[in-house]
Amino acid sequence: MNKKKKIIIGIIVLVSIIVITLGVTYAYWQFIRKQEGENVVKSACLDISISDEANQISLQKAMPISDVEATQLKPFTFTVTNNCQSSTNYSIRLESLEKTTLDSKHVKTMLNEVNKPGKPKIYGDYEEIGTTIAKAKESRILEEGTLTGGESKKYELRLWLDANAEEDAMNKSFQSKIVVNSYIGVLPNNPLAVDYLEELQAERPEELAYDDTGDANLRFIGATPKNYVLFNCEQDVEPSKETCETWRIIGAMNNIIEVSEDGLQTETTGSHLKIIRDKFDTNYSWDSSASGVNEGYGVNEWSQAALEKVLNNEYLNRRTGSNLCYKNYNNTTETCPDWPNIGIRESSRNMIASVKWNTGTMSVAYNNNENLLTAKYMYEAEQSDHNGKEQCSGGYYCNDAVERTTTWTGKVGLMYPSDYGYAVGTEVRETCLGKSMYTYDKDNCKTNDWLYDLSNKQWTITPASYSINAESVFYVDSSGYVGCNASLNAYAVRPTVYLKSDVEIVQNNDDDYGSIDNPFVLEM
Repeated sequence: MNKKKKIIIGIIVLVSIIVITLGVTYAYWQFIRKQEGENVVKSACLDISISDEANQISLQKAMPISDVEATQLKPFTFTVTNNCQSSTNYSIRLESLEKTTLDSKHVKTMLNEVNKPGKPKIYGDYEEIGTTIAKAKESRILEEGTLTGGESKKYELRLWLDANAEEDAMNKSFQSKIVVNSYIGVLPNNPLAVDYLEELQAERPEELAYDDTGDANLRFIGATPKNYVLFNCEQDVEPSKETCETWRIIGAMNNIIEVSEDGLQTETTGSHLKIIRDKFDTNYSWDSSASGVNEGYGVNEWSQAALEKVLNNEYLNRRTGSNLCYKNYNNTTETCPDWPNIGIRESSRNMIASVKWNTGTMSVAYNNNENLLTAKYMYEAEQSDHNGKEQCSGGYYCNDAVERTTTWTGKVGLMYPSDYGYAVGTEVRETCLGKSMYTYDKDNCKTNDWLYDLSNKQWTITPASYSINAESVFYVDSSGYVGCNASLNAYAVRPTVYLKSDVEIVQNNDDDYGSIDNPFVLEM
């Protein structure tokens, strides 16, 4: 895991408040503005409001204008108010959106407090910083300041085409949004997600612990850790419980192999945040098969499984496709969910890494070896080169011709048996990690494991090795133990993904950050 040293003097308490949208199009030096009505955004301490009524921006010139002429333009105005008793710092950014085609060197801006002189400046000359808005391509800081308790500042913003703009500015567009950030102290960059968990572990050792594997992964543990995170959010809106799905963080996983999607298939080993959907009202077969293949009970090879196909096609890409949702043997299909409306949205899809998943299993037949299933043993088995058919001696339940693999490269998988095993916490953690997960229904293991679900049997991604069949897969039973069963069974499906290594967690100093009521927020 990367251990980057950070000096964080302050904590962001409000991030990416979009208070105004400007759309300025230069089609043969013609300007078009977009903003109607009044916007008001509030946090516990900070208010930002903007009105385009009396003081609407009026870009009246039909060609590039001088700085002197620009000062006569009617500006957009907005007010920033600190409702806290203590002082708070803030920054004002202008972020250009992805449809912008005009080079920032041609855009002139002037931001000033009302009744105070402003200084015109080329937008491209301001300090550039990471974007905060979905689909933003460039972000620059126009102003930074401090508000004492109860203080307000009213600003004016003007935008125009620089008088020295060249011919390459013709028929181009510039669309942007104003973003106001409030923070206490010096505004830090948001930390990488895996680094953030390392910092958090020192504060919440009862919720975060390193496992005893060779990879030393940092995992959330216990019955109720604060590991909720907003994911699969609606486009171009502030992330919230109303606009996003709630997922949970399994942990920061080390030595994960990310595979590039540029056609070169370059492999990079690093640390990645692993998250799982909190609730997903779907129960499907892991796989099914024709009656003549393993007696119609399915095949325990994830790279060919029906569930893998639907998760990494229709669900991942939010589209309708072939009807691959099975709920019984002999390839019995079930009507699929409304993937175009409940699948992964583009902004979150771009956060998901394509990685090499381990799909190995036990080196011995599972039949009479339930006691082997400790979390550590299963972690090593998952990374092994043993597959789900090698112990099968033949017969009707072992006659498939599917080639077995022990790795799979893709984006959407399921949790591992070891993920469930290592999620146990509190004072029973040491006892539970020393025993088989087949007995996790006893000794309070399941009740101190946040991945346990009383209402559902849950599929894992790992095949089970049997001497009599080649269709069994490990699952977590609703009674709390880890067992295996034929892949045709319709059990709960909880999509699981690894996020790209540059995904960040937005800074927040709330004690309950990560709780169900105050989930973590991701940025990239």
